[in-house]
Amino acid sequence: MFSPGWQERVGALITLPVVLLLTFGAMWILGVPATIMSLGGIGIALGMAVDADVVALEACHRRLETIPKSSEHGPRREKLLAAAGSFAPAS
Repeated sequence: MFSPGWQERVGALITLPVVLLLTFGAMWILGVPATIMSLGGIGIALGMAVDADVVALEACHRRLETIPKSSEHGPRREKLLAAAGSFAPAS
């Protein structure tokens, strides 16, 4: 991974087991058997979840790089909210 800090790497690595636990938990509750097709779908969904996580981190870093180091927390927070709004659904 090309992220600059260890926190970003840990966040992406935590995504993997969380997605798997939620997926297999939902399959167990709904009674869906673990066939080749369902496991293939899980593999695709897992890849998409990790990819979305990395894209979100890159968007935040790209926006934060435009802020001068000496600026206050206000502009930093605005840039983070703008970056989050670019990939997250509006509430």
